[in-house]
Amino acid sequence: MDDQRIRLVIADHLHVPQERVTDEAEFVALGADSLDMVSLTMRFEEELDLHIPEDAVEACTTVGDAMAMLRGSLAAA
Repeated sequence: MDDQRIRLVIADHLHVPQERVTDEAEFVALGADSLDMVSLTMRFEEELDLHIPEDAVEACTTVGDAMAMLRGSLAAA
């Protein structure tokens, strides 16, 4: 998984500078709401060609959480 590519997807989707998309950055602080999280999940699934369980996404509050969840989903695929 290319972490930089994932950060770019997040920055693009949330219309924030890529420098703000750090592991510690909270999605709420980046301006994400629940609809954004659903849309981001769909983009991740498309970009990485995998299925992400809904409960896994709900547990992600930071970019680092999302990266770990994506790594786990890729390993399980």
